[in-house]
Amino acid sequence: MSIADETGLDRLLNDLIQNRTAIRRFLATSRERGYEAVLAQSLGLEPGATVASTAARAWPLAGFSPGDVKAYIDLANDKGGSKAQGCAYALGLAAREEDPVKRLIILREGLLKATDEAPYAESTYANKDMRNRDAGLIDRLIGATGWLARIWQDYKTARLYGATLSALILGERLIDNYEALKKERSFLDFEDFITRTEALLKKEGIGPWVHYKLDQGIDHILVDEAQDTSPAQWEIIRSLTEDFFAGESARALNRTIFVVGDEKQSIYSFQGARPERFAEERSLTKRRAEEGERAFRPINLHVSFRSTEDVLTAVDRVFADPANARGLSAMGDPVVHVSNRIGQAGRVDLWETIAEETSAEEDEDWLAPFDRVAERSAAAELARRVAASIEAMAGKQTVVERDGSVRLIRPGDILVLVRKRDAFALTLSRELKKGGRVAVAGADRLVLSSHIAVQDLMALGRFLILTEDDLSLAALIKSPLVNLDEDAL
Repeated sequence: MSIADETGLDRLLNDLIQNRTAIRRFLATSRERGYEAVLAQSLGLEPGATVASTAARAWPLAGFSPGDVKAYIDLANDKGGSKAQGCAYALGLAAREEDPVKRLIILREGLLKATDEAPYAESTYANKDMRNRDAGLIDRLIGATGWLARIWQDYKTARLYGATLSALILGERLIDNYEALKKERSFLDFEDFITRTEALLKKEGIGPWVHYKLDQGIDHILVDEAQDTSPAQWEIIRSLTEDFFAGESARALNRTIFVVGDEKQSIYSFQGARPERFAEERSLTKRRAEEGERAFRPINLHVSFRSTEDVLTAVDRVFADPANARGLSAMGDPVVHVSNRIGQAGRVDLWETIAEETSAEEDEDWLAPFDRVAERSAAAELARRVAASIEAMAGKQTVVERDGSVRLIRPGDILVLVRKRDAFALTLSRELKKGGRVAVAGADRLVLSSHIAVQDLMALGRFLILTEDDLSLAALIKSPLVNLDEDAL
Protein backbone atom coordinates (compact mmCIF):
# COMPACT_ATOMS: atom_id res chain seq x y z
CA MET A 1 0.00 0.00 0.00
CA SER A 2 3.03 2.30 -0.01
CA ILE A 3 2.76 2.51 -3.80
CA ALA A 4 -1.00 2.64 -4.36
CA ASP A 5 -4.12 3.21 -2.31
CA GLU A 6 -7.02 0.78 -2.06
CA THR A 7 -8.43 1.93 -5.42
CA GLY A 8 -5.08 1.26 -7.06
CA LEU A 9 -5.06 -2.22 -5.56
CA ASP A 10 -8.55 -2.77 -6.95
CA ARG A 11 -7.37 -1.80 -10.45
CA LEU A 12 -4.34 -4.05 -10.08
CA LEU A 13 -6.51 -7.04 -9.22
CA ASN A 14 -8.70 -6.40 -12.27
CA ASP A 15 -5.63 -6.07 -14.51
CA LEU A 16 -4.22 -9.33 -13.14
CA ILE A 17 -7.43 -11.16 -14.02
CA GLN A 18 -7.71 -9.59 -17.48
CA ASN A 19 -4.10 -10.47 -18.33
CA ARG A 20 -4.01 -13.81 -16.54
CA THR A 21 -3.19 -15.81 -19.68
CA ALA A 22 0.01 -13.84 -20.33
CA ILE A 23 0.91 -13.90 -16.62
CA ARG A 24 0.44 -17.67 -16.35
CA ARG A 25 2.51 -18.16 -19.50
CA PHE A 26 5.30 -16.04 -18.02
CA LEU A 27 5.19 -17.92 -14.72
CA ALA A 28 5.26 -21.27 -16.52
CA THR A 29 8.18 -20.42 -18.82
CA SER A 30 10.26 -18.88 -16.01
CA ARG A 31 9.55 -21.52 -13.37
CA GLU A 32 12.85 -23.35 -13.94
CA ARG A 33 15.03 -20.28 -13.34
CA GLY A 34 12.58 -18.59 -11.00
CA TYR A 35 10.55 -15.63 -12.13
CA GLU A 36 12.43 -13.39 -9.68
CA ALA A 37 15.65 -13.90 -11.65
CA VAL A 38 13.91 -13.61 -15.03
CA LEU A 39 12.19 -10.39 -13.97
CA ALA A 40 15.42 -8.89 -12.63
CA GLN A 41 17.25 -9.73 -15.86
CA SER A 42 14.47 -8.26 -18.03
CA LEU A 43 14.69 -4.99 -16.09
CA GLY A 44 18.49 -4.91 -16.32
CA LEU A 45 18.81 -5.11 -12.54
CA GLU A 46 22.04 -6.30 -10.97
CA PRO A 47 21.71 -9.64 -9.11
CA GLY A 48 20.80 -9.13 -5.45
CA ALA A 49 20.07 -5.42 -5.87
CA THR A 50 17.32 -4.07 -3.62
CA VAL A 51 15.70 -0.69 -3.08
CA ALA A 52 17.78 -0.10 0.06
CA SER A 53 21.09 -1.28 -1.43
CA THR A 54 20.59 0.82 -4.54
CA ALA A 55 19.71 3.90 -2.50
CA ALA A 56 22.78 3.36 -0.28
CA ARG A 57 25.04 3.78 -3.32
CA ALA A 58 24.05 7.44 -3.51
CA TRP A 59 26.09 8.47 -0.46
CA PRO A 60 28.69 9.70 -0.38
CA LEU A 61 28.26 11.26 -3.82
CA ALA A 62 30.72 9.94 -6.38
CA GLY A 63 33.76 12.19 -6.53
CA PHE A 64 32.32 14.51 -3.92
CA SER A 65 33.68 13.80 -0.45
CA PRO A 66 32.13 14.78 2.90
CA GLY A 67 34.74 17.53 3.03
CA ASP A 68 33.49 18.80 -0.34
CA VAL A 69 29.94 18.83 1.04
CA LYS A 70 30.96 21.09 3.94
CA ALA A 71 33.03 23.31 1.66
CA TYR A 72 30.13 23.72 -0.78
CA ILE A 73 27.66 24.54 2.01
CA ASP A 74 30.00 27.24 3.35
CA LEU A 75 30.63 28.62 -0.14
CA ALA A 76 26.91 28.69 -1.10
CA ASN A 77 25.95 30.43 2.14
CA ASP A 78 28.71 32.99 1.64
CA LYS A 79 28.61 33.72 -2.11
CA GLY A 80 25.61 31.88 -3.56
CA GLY A 81 22.07 32.91 -4.35
CA SER A 82 18.83 31.26 -3.25
CA LYS A 83 19.13 28.37 -5.70
CA ALA A 84 22.64 27.39 -4.65
CA GLN A 85 21.68 27.75 -0.99
CA GLY A 86 18.74 25.41 -1.61
CA CYS A 87 21.15 22.81 -3.00
CA ALA A 88 23.42 23.31 -0.03
CA TYR A 89 20.49 22.84 2.35
CA ALA A 90 19.62 19.55 0.66
CA LEU A 91 23.21 18.34 1.00
CA GLY A 92 23.18 19.26 4.66
CA LEU A 93 19.95 17.32 5.25
CA ALA A 94 21.31 14.32 3.37
CA ALA A 95 24.49 14.30 5.46
CA ARG A 96 22.41 14.02 8.65
CA GLU A 97 19.90 11.45 7.34
CA GLU A 98 20.66 7.82 8.22
CA ASP A 99 17.94 6.10 6.18
CA PRO A 100 19.42 5.51 2.67
CA VAL A 101 16.07 5.76 0.87
CA LYS A 102 15.04 9.00 2.59
CA ARG A 103 18.53 10.39 1.95
CA LEU A 104 18.32 9.58 -1.77
CA ILE A 105 14.91 11.26 -2.02
CA ILE A 106 16.32 14.38 -0.33
CA LEU A 107 19.21 14.48 -2.81
CA ARG A 108 16.90 13.95 -5.79
CA GLU A 109 14.53 16.72 -4.69
CA GLY A 110 17.37 19.13 -3.95
CA LEU A 111 19.82 18.48 -6.79
CA LEU A 112 17.76 17.19 -9.74
CA LYS A 113 14.93 18.64 -11.81
CA ALA A 114 11.43 17.58 -10.85
CA THR A 115 10.33 17.24 -14.50
CA ASP A 116 12.86 14.89 -16.09
CA GLU A 117 14.96 14.09 -13.00
CA ALA A 118 18.13 15.31 -14.74
CA PRO A 119 20.77 17.71 -13.38
CA TYR A 120 20.05 21.43 -13.47
CA ALA A 121 22.06 23.93 -15.48
CA GLU A 122 25.30 25.00 -13.78
CA SER A 123 23.81 28.37 -12.78
CA THR A 124 21.51 26.57 -10.32
CA TYR A 125 24.41 25.06 -8.39
CA ALA A 126 26.79 28.00 -8.57
CA ASN A 127 26.94 31.61 -9.69
CA LYS A 128 30.00 33.38 -11.11
CA ASP A 129 31.36 34.36 -7.68
CA MET A 130 31.22 30.76 -6.45
CA ARG A 131 33.02 29.45 -9.56
CA ASN A 132 35.70 32.12 -9.28
CA ARG A 133 36.26 31.13 -5.65
CA ASP A 134 36.52 27.33 -6.22
CA ALA A 135 35.95 26.10 -9.79
CA GLY A 136 37.19 22.58 -8.98
CA LEU A 137 34.58 22.14 -6.23
CA ILE A 138 31.77 23.20 -8.58
CA ASP A 139 32.96 20.85 -11.34
CA ARG A 140 33.05 17.94 -8.89
CA LEU A 141 29.49 18.69 -7.74
CA ILE A 142 28.18 18.89 -11.32
CA GLY A 143 29.83 15.55 -12.10
CA ALA A 144 28.26 14.08 -8.96
CA THR A 145 24.77 15.25 -9.97
CA GLY A 146 25.04 13.34 -13.27
CA TRP A 147 26.01 10.24 -11.34
CA LEU A 148 23.15 10.86 -8.89
CA ALA A 149 20.66 10.98 -11.78
CA ARG A 150 21.79 7.50 -12.87
CA ILE A 151 21.51 6.18 -9.31
CA TRP A 152 17.99 7.56 -9.11
CA GLN A 153 16.99 5.70 -12.28
CA ASP A 154 18.49 2.51 -10.83
CA TYR A 155 16.52 3.12 -7.63
CA LYS A 156 13.27 3.47 -9.59
CA THR A 157 14.05 0.25 -11.44
CA ALA A 158 14.65 -1.56 -8.15
CA ARG A 159 11.40 -0.16 -6.78
CA LEU A 160 9.59 -1.27 -9.93
CA TYR A 161 11.11 -4.74 -9.54
CA GLY A 162 9.87 -5.00 -5.96
CA ALA A 163 6.37 -3.80 -6.87
CA THR A 164 6.16 -6.10 -9.90
CA LEU A 165 7.40 -9.07 -7.90
CA SER A 166 4.73 -8.41 -5.27
CA ALA A 167 2.11 -8.14 -8.00
CA LEU A 168 3.23 -11.45 -9.52
CA ILE A 169 3.06 -13.21 -6.15
CA LEU A 170 -0.39 -11.78 -5.59
CA GLY A 171 -1.41 -12.56 -9.17
CA GLU A 172 -0.29 -16.18 -8.99
CA ARG A 173 -2.47 -16.82 -5.95
CA LEU A 174 -5.38 -14.77 -7.29
CA ILE A 175 -5.38 -16.47 -10.69
CA ASP A 176 -5.21 -19.95 -9.15
CA ASN A 177 -8.16 -19.14 -6.89
CA TYR A 178 -10.09 -17.57 -9.77
CA GLU A 179 -9.57 -20.60 -12.00
CA ALA A 180 -10.54 -22.97 -9.18
CA LEU A 181 -13.73 -20.99 -8.55
CA LYS A 182 -14.71 -21.10 -12.23
CA LYS A 183 -14.04 -24.81 -12.41
CA GLU A 184 -16.10 -25.43 -9.28
CA ARG A 185 -19.08 -23.57 -10.76
CA SER A 186 -18.51 -24.70 -14.40
CA PHE A 187 -18.07 -21.12 -15.59
CA LEU A 188 -16.14 -19.68 -18.55
CA ASP A 189 -15.47 -16.01 -19.26
CA PHE A 190 -14.72 -14.16 -22.48
CA GLU A 191 -10.96 -14.62 -22.13
CA ASP A 192 -11.48 -18.37 -21.84
CA PHE A 193 -13.33 -18.51 -25.15
CA ILE A 194 -10.48 -16.66 -26.88
CA THR A 195 -7.63 -18.71 -25.43
CA ARG A 196 -9.39 -22.06 -25.83
CA THR A 197 -10.33 -21.32 -29.43
CA GLU A 198 -6.72 -20.39 -30.17
CA ALA A 199 -5.47 -23.58 -28.48
CA LEU A 200 -8.00 -25.73 -30.36
CA LEU A 201 -6.98 -24.37 -33.75
CA LYS A 202 -3.29 -24.96 -32.99
CA LYS A 203 -3.61 -28.33 -31.23
CA GLU A 204 -1.60 -31.08 -32.89
CA GLY A 205 -3.76 -33.83 -34.36
CA ILE A 206 -7.02 -31.94 -33.86
CA GLY A 207 -6.25 -28.53 -35.33
CA PRO A 208 -6.03 -29.75 -38.97
CA TRP A 209 -9.37 -31.55 -38.63
CA VAL A 210 -11.01 -28.40 -37.24
CA HIS A 211 -9.54 -26.40 -40.10
CA TYR A 212 -10.88 -28.94 -42.59
CA LYS A 213 -14.39 -28.70 -41.14
CA LEU A 214 -14.28 -24.91 -41.03
CA ASP A 215 -12.95 -24.79 -44.59
CA GLN A 216 -16.33 -26.03 -45.74
CA GLY A 217 -18.19 -23.18 -44.08
CA ILE A 218 -16.06 -20.00 -44.07
CA ASP A 219 -15.97 -18.01 -47.29
CA HIS A 220 -15.33 -14.55 -45.96
CA ILE A 221 -13.92 -13.04 -42.75
CA LEU A 222 -14.71 -9.50 -41.67
CA VAL A 223 -12.67 -7.93 -38.86
CA ASP A 224 -14.15 -4.68 -37.57
CA GLU A 225 -12.43 -2.26 -35.14
CA ALA A 226 -9.21 -4.11 -35.94
CA GLN A 227 -7.09 -1.63 -33.94
CA ASP A 228 -8.68 -3.03 -30.76
CA THR A 229 -8.11 -6.69 -31.63
CA SER A 230 -5.95 -8.50 -29.07
CA PRO A 231 -2.89 -10.61 -30.00
CA ALA A 232 -4.78 -13.81 -29.12
CA GLN A 233 -7.65 -12.80 -31.38
CA TRP A 234 -5.20 -12.04 -34.19
CA GLU A 235 -3.77 -15.53 -33.79
CA ILE A 236 -7.26 -16.98 -34.28
CA ILE A 237 -7.80 -14.84 -37.38
CA ARG A 238 -4.41 -15.85 -38.74
CA SER A 239 -5.14 -19.52 -38.12
CA LEU A 240 -8.53 -19.30 -39.84
CA THR A 241 -7.06 -17.60 -42.90
CA GLU A 242 -4.03 -19.88 -43.39
CA ASP A 243 -5.65 -21.65 -46.33
CA PHE A 244 -7.04 -18.48 -47.87
CA PHE A 245 -3.73 -17.68 -49.54
CA ALA A 246 -2.14 -21.12 -49.80
CA GLY A 247 -4.39 -22.64 -52.45
CA GLU A 248 -5.21 -25.55 -50.13
CA SER A 249 -8.98 -25.66 -49.86
CA ALA A 250 -11.76 -28.18 -49.74
CA ARG A 251 -13.58 -26.06 -52.32
CA ALA A 252 -12.46 -24.14 -55.39
CA LEU A 253 -13.52 -20.70 -54.17
CA ASN A 254 -11.84 -17.32 -53.98
CA ARG A 255 -12.24 -16.57 -50.29
CA THR A 256 -11.53 -13.14 -48.86
CA ILE A 257 -10.71 -11.29 -45.66
CA PHE A 258 -11.85 -7.71 -45.12
CA VAL A 259 -10.31 -5.71 -42.26
CA VAL A 260 -11.45 -2.27 -41.09
CA GLY A 261 -9.52 -0.30 -38.51
CA ASP A 262 -7.94 3.00 -37.56
CA GLU A 263 -5.03 3.15 -35.14
CA LYS A 264 -5.95 6.72 -34.17
CA GLN A 265 -9.24 5.44 -32.72
CA SER A 266 -7.71 2.73 -30.58
CA ILE A 267 -9.05 2.17 -27.06
CA TYR A 268 -5.62 1.39 -25.63
CA SER A 269 -5.33 -1.94 -23.80
CA PHE A 270 -8.97 -2.76 -24.56
CA GLN A 271 -9.25 -6.54 -23.99
CA GLY A 272 -5.45 -6.67 -24.14
CA ALA A 273 -5.30 -5.07 -27.58
CA ARG A 274 -2.06 -3.66 -28.97
CA PRO A 275 -2.68 -1.03 -31.68
CA GLU A 276 0.71 -1.65 -33.28
CA ARG A 277 -0.37 -5.24 -33.97
CA PHE A 278 -2.78 -3.85 -36.58
CA ALA A 279 0.16 -2.61 -38.66
CA GLU A 280 2.04 -5.90 -38.17
CA GLU A 281 -0.92 -7.97 -39.36
CA ARG A 282 -1.41 -5.67 -42.33
CA SER A 283 2.19 -6.26 -43.46
CA LEU A 284 1.91 -10.01 -42.85
CA THR A 285 -1.37 -10.30 -44.78
CA LYS A 286 0.12 -8.36 -47.67
CA ARG A 287 3.11 -10.73 -47.81
CA ARG A 288 0.90 -13.83 -47.61
CA ALA A 289 -1.37 -12.52 -50.37
CA GLU A 290 1.56 -11.76 -52.67
CA GLU A 291 3.13 -15.16 -52.03
CA GLY A 292 -0.20 -16.84 -52.83
CA GLU A 293 -0.64 -14.66 -55.93
CA ARG A 294 -3.77 -13.07 -54.50
CA ALA A 295 -4.79 -9.44 -54.65
CA PHE A 296 -4.11 -7.18 -51.66
CA ARG A 297 -5.85 -3.81 -51.74
CA PRO A 298 -5.10 -1.31 -48.94
CA ILE A 299 -7.67 1.49 -49.08
CA ASN A 300 -7.09 4.68 -47.12
CA LEU A 301 -10.15 6.82 -46.36
CA HIS A 302 -8.96 10.41 -46.11
CA VAL A 303 -12.27 12.19 -46.74
CA SER A 304 -13.99 13.62 -43.67
CA PHE A 305 -17.71 14.36 -43.77
CA ARG A 306 -17.72 15.97 -40.32
CA SER A 307 -15.14 18.78 -40.23
CA THR A 308 -14.37 21.69 -42.50
CA GLU A 309 -11.10 22.22 -44.32
CA ASP A 310 -9.88 24.87 -41.85
CA VAL A 311 -10.27 22.51 -38.89
CA LEU A 312 -8.66 19.57 -40.67
CA THR A 313 -5.75 21.72 -41.84
CA ALA A 314 -5.08 22.76 -38.24
CA VAL A 315 -5.08 19.11 -37.13
CA ASP A 316 -2.76 18.08 -39.97
CA ARG A 317 -0.39 20.93 -39.14
CA VAL A 318 -0.08 19.70 -35.55
CA PHE A 319 0.78 16.18 -36.69
CA ALA A 320 3.10 17.34 -39.45
CA ASP A 321 5.74 17.31 -36.71
CA PRO A 322 7.19 13.76 -36.74
CA ALA A 323 7.42 13.79 -32.94
CA ASN A 324 3.66 14.36 -32.70
CA ALA A 325 2.77 11.94 -35.49
CA ARG A 326 4.80 9.12 -33.96
CA GLY A 327 1.92 8.02 -31.75
CA LEU A 328 -0.66 7.89 -34.55
CA SER A 329 0.60 5.09 -36.77
CA ALA A 330 3.07 2.26 -36.33
CA MET A 331 3.51 2.27 -40.12
CA GLY A 332 4.44 5.95 -40.18
CA ASP A 333 1.63 6.73 -42.63
CA PRO A 334 1.32 10.45 -43.47
CA VAL A 335 -1.48 12.29 -41.69
CA VAL A 336 -3.70 13.65 -44.48
CA HIS A 337 -7.33 14.72 -44.33
CA VAL A 338 -9.66 15.99 -47.07
CA SER A 339 -12.93 17.70 -46.21
CA ASN A 340 -16.14 16.87 -48.04
CA ARG A 341 -17.64 20.16 -46.86
CA ILE A 342 -16.24 22.19 -49.74
CA GLY A 343 -16.57 25.94 -49.40
CA GLN A 344 -17.77 25.86 -45.78
CA ALA A 345 -15.81 28.00 -43.34
CA GLY A 346 -14.28 26.82 -40.09
CA ARG A 347 -12.26 28.34 -37.27
CA VAL A 348 -9.79 27.07 -34.69
CA ASP A 349 -9.17 29.09 -31.51
CA LEU A 350 -6.36 28.20 -29.12
CA TRP A 351 -6.79 29.25 -25.50
CA GLU A 352 -4.14 29.45 -22.82
CA THR A 353 -4.12 26.68 -20.24
CA ILE A 354 -5.79 27.54 -16.93
CA ALA A 355 -3.74 26.40 -13.94
CA GLU A 356 -5.29 25.37 -10.66
CA GLU A 357 -4.95 28.10 -8.04
CA THR A 358 -5.67 25.94 -5.03
CA SER A 359 -5.94 22.22 -4.50
CA ALA A 360 -9.52 20.98 -4.62
CA GLU A 361 -10.79 19.69 -1.28
CA GLU A 362 -13.06 16.66 -1.10
CA ASP A 363 -16.64 17.63 -0.35
CA GLU A 364 -17.99 15.88 2.75
CA ASP A 365 -21.37 17.61 2.86
CA TRP A 366 -24.26 15.16 2.41
CA LEU A 367 -26.44 18.01 1.11
CA ALA A 368 -23.95 19.07 -1.56
CA PRO A 369 -25.13 18.68 -5.17
CA PHE A 370 -23.52 15.99 -7.31
CA ASP A 371 -22.05 18.48 -9.74
CA ARG A 372 -20.58 21.07 -7.37
CA VAL A 373 -17.14 22.33 -8.35
CA ALA A 374 -14.98 24.78 -6.39
CA GLU A 375 -15.64 28.28 -7.72
CA ARG A 376 -11.92 29.03 -8.07
CA SER A 377 -11.01 25.75 -9.74
CA ALA A 378 -9.63 25.59 -13.27
CA ALA A 379 -12.72 23.64 -14.41
CA ALA A 380 -15.05 26.38 -13.14
CA GLU A 381 -13.00 29.15 -14.78
CA LEU A 382 -12.89 27.29 -18.10
CA ALA A 383 -16.65 26.70 -17.92
CA ARG A 384 -17.24 30.43 -17.43
CA ARG A 385 -15.06 31.30 -20.43
CA VAL A 386 -16.77 28.77 -22.69
CA ALA A 387 -20.21 29.93 -21.55
CA ALA A 388 -19.27 33.56 -22.27
CA SER A 389 -18.08 32.62 -25.78
CA ILE A 390 -21.29 30.73 -26.53
CA GLU A 391 -23.39 33.61 -25.20
CA ALA A 392 -21.48 35.96 -27.50
CA MET A 393 -22.37 33.80 -30.52
CA ALA A 394 -25.98 32.76 -29.90
CA GLY A 395 -28.42 35.25 -31.38
CA LYS A 396 -25.64 37.67 -32.36
CA GLN A 397 -23.35 36.04 -34.92
CA THR A 398 -24.49 34.45 -38.19
CA VAL A 399 -24.18 31.05 -39.84
CA VAL A 400 -24.43 30.16 -43.55
CA GLU A 401 -26.88 27.40 -44.45
CA ARG A 402 -26.25 24.78 -47.15
CA ASP A 403 -28.44 26.70 -49.59
CA GLY A 404 -26.38 29.86 -49.05
CA SER A 405 -28.90 31.65 -46.84
CA VAL A 406 -27.68 33.45 -43.73
CA ARG A 407 -29.33 33.36 -40.30
CA LEU A 408 -28.44 34.05 -36.67
CA ILE A 409 -26.79 31.28 -34.67
CA ARG A 410 -29.19 29.37 -32.44
CA PRO A 411 -28.14 27.55 -29.22
CA GLY A 412 -29.03 24.25 -30.88
CA ASP A 413 -26.30 24.86 -33.49
CA ILE A 414 -23.57 24.58 -30.86
CA LEU A 415 -22.18 21.27 -29.65
CA VAL A 416 -19.55 21.10 -26.91
CA LEU A 417 -17.41 17.96 -27.00
CA VAL A 418 -15.64 16.94 -23.79
CA ARG A 419 -13.17 14.16 -23.10
CA LYS A 420 -15.47 12.73 -20.44
CA ARG A 421 -18.68 13.70 -18.72
CA ASP A 422 -17.20 14.87 -15.47
CA ALA A 423 -17.64 17.87 -13.22
CA PHE A 424 -16.58 20.28 -15.98
CA ALA A 425 -19.49 19.30 -18.26
CA LEU A 426 -21.98 19.78 -15.43
CA THR A 427 -20.42 23.10 -14.42
CA LEU A 428 -20.60 24.35 -18.01
CA SER A 429 -24.28 23.41 -18.20
CA ARG A 430 -24.96 25.34 -15.01
CA GLU A 431 -23.02 28.39 -16.22
CA LEU A 432 -25.06 28.46 -19.44
CA LYS A 433 -28.32 28.25 -17.50
CA LYS A 434 -27.47 31.09 -15.10
CA GLY A 435 -29.97 33.89 -15.57
CA GLY A 436 -31.39 32.19 -18.63
CA ARG A 437 -28.28 33.13 -20.61
CA VAL A 438 -28.37 30.27 -23.14
CA ALA A 439 -30.81 27.38 -23.59
CA VAL A 440 -28.91 24.13 -23.00
CA ALA A 441 -29.74 20.45 -22.89
CA GLY A 442 -29.04 18.95 -19.47
CA ALA A 443 -26.44 16.29 -18.72
CA ASP A 444 -27.88 12.82 -19.16
CA ARG A 445 -25.78 10.90 -16.68
CA LEU A 446 -24.21 11.28 -13.27
CA VAL A 447 -21.98 9.10 -11.10
CA LEU A 448 -23.87 8.21 -7.94
CA SER A 449 -20.82 6.64 -6.33
CA SER A 450 -18.97 9.97 -6.39
CA HIS A 451 -21.28 11.52 -3.77
CA ILE A 452 -20.21 11.33 -0.15
CA ALA A 453 -23.62 10.05 1.05
CA VAL A 454 -23.50 7.13 -1.35
CA GLN A 455 -19.88 6.43 -0.42
CA ASP A 456 -20.86 6.25 3.26
CA LEU A 457 -23.66 3.80 2.47
CA MET A 458 -21.23 1.70 0.42
CA ALA A 459 -18.84 1.69 3.42
CA LEU A 460 -21.73 0.43 5.56
CA GLY A 461 -22.39 -2.36 3.05
CA ARG A 462 -18.71 -3.36 2.87
CA PHE A 463 -18.49 -3.51 6.66
CA LEU A 464 -21.62 -5.65 6.93
CA ILE A 465 -20.23 -8.07 4.36
CA LEU A 466 -16.76 -8.19 5.95
CA THR A 467 -16.65 -7.04 9.57
CA GLU A 468 -12.82 -7.19 9.53
CA ASP A 469 -12.79 -4.27 7.06
CA ASP A 470 -11.42 -1.65 9.46
CA LEU A 471 -11.07 1.03 6.78
CA SER A 472 -14.77 0.88 5.88
CA LEU A 473 -15.67 0.81 9.57
CA ALA A 474 -13.61 3.96 10.19
CA ALA A 475 -15.32 5.75 7.29
CA LEU A 476 -18.70 4.62 8.63
CA ILE A 477 -17.97 5.87 12.16
CA LYS A 478 -16.98 9.33 10.89
CA SER A 479 -20.04 9.60 8.64
CA PRO A 480 -23.35 11.19 9.77
CA LEU A 481 -24.63 7.64 10.26
CA VAL A 482 -22.55 7.46 13.50
CA ASN A 483 -21.07 10.96 13.56
CA LEU A 484 -17.99 10.52 15.75
CA ASP A 485 -14.95 12.79 15.33
CA GLU A 486 -11.28 11.86 14.92
CA ASP A 487 -10.57 11.83 18.67
CA ALA A 488 -13.50 9.49 19.39
CA LEU A 489 -12.45 7.24 16.51
